[in-house]
Amino acid sequence: MWNEFSAVLLLGAIGAAMGLGMLAVPLIFAPRRPNPVKSETFECGQIPAGEARVRVVMRYYPYILMFVIFDVMSIFLFAWAVSSSQYSLAASLPVLIFVGVLVAALIRGLSLAGRQGIW
Repeated sequence: MWNEFSAVLLLGAIGAAMGLGMLAVPLIFAPRRPNPVKSETFECGQIPAGEARVRVVMRYYPYILMFVIFDVMSIFLFAWAVSSSQYSLAASLPVLIFVGVLVAALIRGLSLAGRQGIW
């Protein structure tokens, strides 16, 4: 009766129960007495004075996108390459579509990296 699928279900149920428990503890035990001092914004323990004077530069955002793309691509392509000897060429079509979508996102990231004026 005990097989691999029921073990995965049990692990998922334990994970869900722990996650819900972590969300429920603050709802039960956290004090709920808001006041103006607690609701005030702060930066590293200091009270902010005025508006922000510096714009956030998103210069490295395209490179972060490219890292995520290559990271995901390498994981799935490694798993496919390990088991590719068992499949025919027609079974490789979904992998080629997957790589095509990721290459399109990579090209978009490279084009964003080239345009410095938008940041």
